[in-house]
Amino acid sequence: MRRDHTRDGLTGLEMIITIAILLFFMYVAFSAIFGAVGGADKNEGGIIAGSVSRESEILVTGGASNGVQDTGGAIMGISLICEDPDPSVMGGCLIPVRLLTGSMGSIDMSTAKLTFEYGYNTETPAFTTGTSVSKSSWTIADTSHIIPVMQADEDIYLEPNEIFMLLVYPGNPVPAEKKFSITLSPKNATPLELIYMVPPSIRKQRIVELMPG
Repeated sequence: MRRDHTRDGLTGLEMIITIAILLFFMYVAFSAIFGAVGGADKNEGGIIAGSVSRESEILVTGGASNGVQDTGGAIMGISLICEDPDPSVMGGCLIPVRLLTGSMGSIDMSTAKLTFEYGYNTETPAFTTGTSVSKSSWTIADTSHIIPVMQADEDIYLEPNEIFMLLVYPGNPVPAEKKFSITLSPKNATPLELIYMVPPSIRKQRIVELMPG
């Protein structure tokens, strides 16, 4: 009697669904393990051990960061308002952030303080949720997810499995080959400090990948 192989084997769709379910349960398991370890009280030294408590989450970058020419226009659906365009300098930047693997809480980004420092100038851009952004402000330009089957929602709470693309639009543009720093300090998270350098290619390209500072 001939055996029906089409019924015995998994179809391509079934395999995708099975793999997605396995990934989901692996993520939950790792989150539980690392969350328990990270949340435990520690007496050791070190920056993280001394500053992280059960109420504190840890922010990390979620990919490459990019600089945008100071020419205004639309970026990821957000309109940058620029009264004095200068294509030779960086006007804004895109910074992807996420929670450290194992984090179980969330961060209300509207409560976060963002500090932008370039040279002797330090400013605190204001958080906004509008689709038009003026200088010296920042917003969430886009949201995405890390693991399939777990979609990112559209609120301003950064949760596990989510990546928020932050659009920072400082009042002071940054020339090519100059360094600047961004510090993001949510109320319930360890501050994230980032240092970048604007590449020379900003003079010719509207969007460039920032160099580590």
